[in-house]
Amino acid sequence: MPIATISIMNGAYIHLTLNHFPPILEIVALILLVCGAMWRSDDVRRAAFVIVLFAAITGVPTYMTGDSAADIVKGMDGVNKAAIGPHDEAAGATLVTVALSAVAALFVLIRYRAPRTIAAWANYVVTFLVVIAIFSSVYTAMLGGRIHHPETHMKTTGEKR
Repeated sequence: MPIATISIMNGAYIHLTLNHFPPILEIVALILLVCGAMWRSDDVRRAAFVIVLFAAITGVPTYMTGDSAADIVKGMDGVNKAAIGPHDEAAGATLVTVALSAVAALFVLIRYRAPRTIAAWANYVVTFLVVIAIFSSVYTAMLGGRIHHPETHMKTTGEKR
């Protein structure tokens, strides 16, 4: 890898790369949780619980790189500096919701190790927590888009160019 390529991989670059993983992994986990419940497949549910764990694991470096990303973009033109604080606060809440869903998923994985059947209540609890984590992640992403992505909050007029 050329030295020039390495030098552009700063905190903002890493943050923007990582921030897609937690919400996408949580959405994939939700799909698997629903499919696992419909198909009555503990294997599919267990796969979903593992994905919830990966979402939380990727959430930690995503959150940790946020401050360095903020430090970098604060000095850039066109940045909405007022949007950084709300995004940071929402990111903290998202980290908590993703962590709670991961703790619940880990509990279920340990408590209901194969060949034990996963209790329906356990699946419902993890699914509920994953839904909350998804909403929190999407809200945090929306706030992050307001920092330096004007295309994410422009009003459309319906006019054609």
